[in-house]
Amino acid sequence: MKICHSSDWHLGHTLYGQRRYTEQTAFLDWLKQLLQQEKVELLLVAGDIYDSSAAPLQAQAIYYQFLAEISAMGSCQIIIIGGNHDSPGLLNAPHLLLKALNIHVVGDGSKPEDELIVIPSNNPSVPEIIVCAVPFLREQEIRKSRPGEGSLEKEAQLQNGILQHYSQILDAAEKLQKKLLGKYRTKSQTVRIPIITMGHLYTKGGQLREGEGVRGLYVGSLARFDAALFENKSDYVALGHLHIPQKVGQNEFIRYSGSPLPMGFNEANQSKQVMLVDFALDNTSLKPIEVPVFQKLKRISGDFVQILNALQELAKGEEELWLELLYTGDELIPRLQELFEKEISGSALKILRLDDQRKMKEFASYGTGVNLQELDEKAVFQRCLDAYNIPEAQQTQLFTAYEEILHQIKTEDSKLEKNAHSQD
Repeated sequence: MKICHSSDWHLGHTLYGQRRYTEQTAFLDWLKQLLQQEKVELLLVAGDIYDSSAAPLQAQAIYYQFLAEISAMGSCQIIIIGGNHDSPGLLNAPHLLLKALNIHVVGDGSKPEDELIVIPSNNPSVPEIIVCAVPFLREQEIRKSRPGEGSLEKEAQLQNGILQHYSQILDAAEKLQKKLLGKYRTKSQTVRIPIITMGHLYTKGGQLREGEGVRGLYVGSLARFDAALFENKSDYVALGHLHIPQKVGQNEFIRYSGSPLPMGFNEANQSKQVMLVDFALDNTSLKPIEVPVFQKLKRISGDFVQILNALQELAKGEEELWLELLYTGDELIPRLQELFEKEISGSALKILRLDDQRKMKEFASYGTGVNLQELDEKAVFQRCLDAYNIPEAQQTQLFTAYEEILHQIKTEDSKLEKNAHSQD
């Protein structure tokens, strides 16, 4: 029996205001073709279907269109669990209708009995598969808060609550597995009934890059779960939440599929994938499938001349690129983004973000330590010039222009006062 493991679709996600529905639709079209070509019998989606609990209507339309097309194929069932970005109510609302289409949705952990799912197979050696479809477990589902509790106590309760929930569902799966195997033994059949565990959580040993767009699961707590519990009780563990495709620790069969699309420019060079898992009577084989790049992202870093040269070179091509520019120059350049936008006008390039690294660095290191009421306008402006480390030649020009502006403002104020007095 062949399954496909995916997660973290984040439908409705925008990148610095840029909608990504074209990319998201392209990915789901590609995934549909993969399921057909590989004759996949079961698709597992391990949470974060949507990017927000208030998913836009277009994101929902993309989701349901995909489910309808897979259901129409008639050969592939689907199990979907909720992630920390998802609204349990939104996912669960049509679950009875979807179940009739062989699509199983578990949006939250309020009904553990719904998390144990048996999927029939066309393979006589692996006639059935048991799936422990555990969604993201919200804090109120696994612990009761108490007044005055400390962070360490809360952390311990979270860990214990997650452990108990998974232990109970895995114990129930093992009992069901024995029951089903007994049924086939009475028919003198030698079969295998694998147990798959799904989860949306942060495991110890999981690789997390800073700034990769992963929202914290539990406020004030890392709540990293020890995946050792899975090792002797599951034939494969399909996880979601971390965007980097990876195995957990040294276990090839405990995996994050990762997000199929880069969630930010820091993920632009990551290889994205889905995982194919094939269960036979005597073995389990894994096959990562690389997801195509549907929209290229590129980060350019440098001073004004370096960025300008890079833009000029890229603008010669016809490839559509979304860009993030990291300006590291020392010179203060007015209307910097306008200059860069003018350079790429008419090309297939699009600047989504300009980050003035020098400004951020100066902001981080600069502390006033002085009450602004103790400074006049010129002293405040001088401190700004010093804070941004403006070259001395530019400081003179800027300060002269600033004094002219102050003079104009005071002149206009004086005229207004005279007019007011004359009217009185």
